[in-house]
Amino acid sequence: MLVALLIASLIATSCPEAPVVLVKRVEVGLTACTECPTGTVIVKVTVNPDGSVKDATLVQASLAPTLNGATLRSARLSLYWPRTVNCEPVEGTYLFREDWLPVVRWKSH
Repeated sequence: MLVALLIASLIATSCPEAPVVLVKRVEVGLTACTECPTGTVIVKVTVNPDGSVKDATLVQASLAPTLNGATLRSARLSLYWPRTVNCEPVEGTYLFREDWLPVVRWKSH
């Protein structure tokens, strides 16, 4: 019994629980616009044990639907490392945030 507890303890300390990790962010831009909208969009991404995206839903939307759609596409196309528990990959979630800032265009004189 003591040996089993010791082994379980070693396994638990050598494989701690780890959250979903964003491995590669895929940027999805907007088409050219004269006055591009700004805002912050947050998407909750559910990641399968194999790292694929199971679902992506808006948690915080922008008033501009184009930003919401672009952020959802970016979140779905990005690559993730799954959550792990006891060294095993399991389903988990990741909050994907996109801050759409104003585009600064410099004019030369």
